[in-house]
Amino acid sequence: IGVQALLVTGPLMIGILKVSSRRRRPGEPTIALRRVPTVAATLGWAMLIICAAAAAFLLTRPVTAWLERTVFQAWPDSWKPQLGTAGGYSDSALLWTAVLVLVGSVLIAPVVEEAYFRGFLLPRMPVRLGRTVPLAHAVLFAFYHVWTLWLTPTRILAVLPLIYITLRTRSILPAVVAHVVLNLIDVMVIIASSSDPADKVKRTGAPDAAEKDWQPRPTDRGEHPGQVLPIHLSHVPVANDMRDGATCTSRPSEARSGAGGRGSH
Repeated sequence: IGVQALLVTGPLMIGILKVSSRRRRPGEPTIALRRVPTVAATLGWAMLIICAAAAAFLLTRPVTAWLERTVFQAWPDSWKPQLGTAGGYSDSALLWTAVLVLVGSVLIAPVVEEAYFRGFLLPRMPVRLGRTVPLAHAVLFAFYHVWTLWLTPTRILAVLPLIYITLRTRSILPAVVAHVVLNLIDVMVIIASSSDPADKVKRTGAPDAAEKDWQPRPTDRGEHPGQVLPIHLSHVPVANDMRDGATCTSRPSEARSGAGGRGSH
């Protein structure tokens, strides 16, 4: 998603804004809602937007989960954003991926999307829509995220307060701040899931330290060089003694003879 914002949607929206700035009528700004509120007002409105988005996520979670399981069951997994990473990549590759996601999703996407959708497109929505302009704009923004269409109810419900606050303040700054914070939370979730040790073993197949450092002992080898015989717990005499209730030192001679006998199998 970060690469998409860097290479596709970001440049596309910036290009539209640039072309529009050349074709606009005299006195018509490209970004109409560009009032600059105070820092306190910006942060206050942004916090309200973030809380509303969190509430929308919690309220619609059962619906979106049902949509993903049923309506979008055949949606290819490769099209879905992964909370984590695919296997087979080194830590350095994952680090650069996180950097791209950070730059694209946290810095570029929120600024460009808010400038385009709220600053440019929202004031230019058809007048005939009347009071339904915020809802129509929210639907348009939700369907723009085609890679996760099952989250459409969440996005519509979450972006409606943002739209009303943007119209009320005549500024996209609170929406930009809130959008940055919300996307940053997404990136933190991705990084946290990728740094989980169990997830790392699942992704890379990397053994733990004990398995990585293990080397076959001479008594574990067969007659031919490089041949390693499988060792099972039941083949170890000391283990058998402990299983039968004896101590490790109760039958040392049998343990030594058993170890020697194992190599002759």
